[in-house]
Amino acid sequence: MNKPESETAGPVVLRRGLRVLGVLRQAGAAGMHVVDIARAAGMQRSTAYRYLDVLVEEGYALRESEAPRWRIAELGVMMAGDPHAQAVRGLRPVLRQISDVTGDSAFLICRAANDSLCLHREVGNYPVQVLAVTVGHRQPLGVGAAGLALLAALPPAEADEVVAQNEQVLRAYGGMTGVQMRRLV
Repeated sequence: MNKPESETAGPVVLRRGLRVLGVLRQAGAAGMHVVDIARAAGMQRSTAYRYLDVLVEEGYALRESEAPRWRIAELGVMMAGDPHAQAVRGLRPVLRQISDVTGDSAFLICRAANDSLCLHREVGNYPVQVLAVTVGHRQPLGVGAAGLALLAALPPAEADEVVAQNEQVLRAYGGMTGVQMRRLV
């Protein structure tokens, strides 16, 4: 990792968050306790917790439910203890088969609160691929084909509540409004 000439150069908050992410990456599959993360990142434990909370919310880190350990999310999809690991292991051959038959990419997408989350992607063999969605990518439920299918499968009252909660962020997707999203559902 490149070291800045000065810790005060550039956005300091971003630099600290990246330092926490780097510590998690170095910890690997074993993860680390927050005390060790804080020590390795050179910050107070309470500050490390704040950065870790944001990293979890944004899908970059995971906190183990049975142990107070944190790890990087990129490794998490295939690790034991991750709630999605079994689905990815079981469905990877099916996704590969879909990609082989269609030539297009196949995605395993699940609901994560009011978002859709890409758990796995198999790239097809067609020469032109649009790979806008990567593993770990999150977007509001209703955005994209999978997100819209997940939202439409919810009971109407629950879908309406999700749309209402996502109304502000939906605007970043082509100016989508709650009314338009409800119509699509």
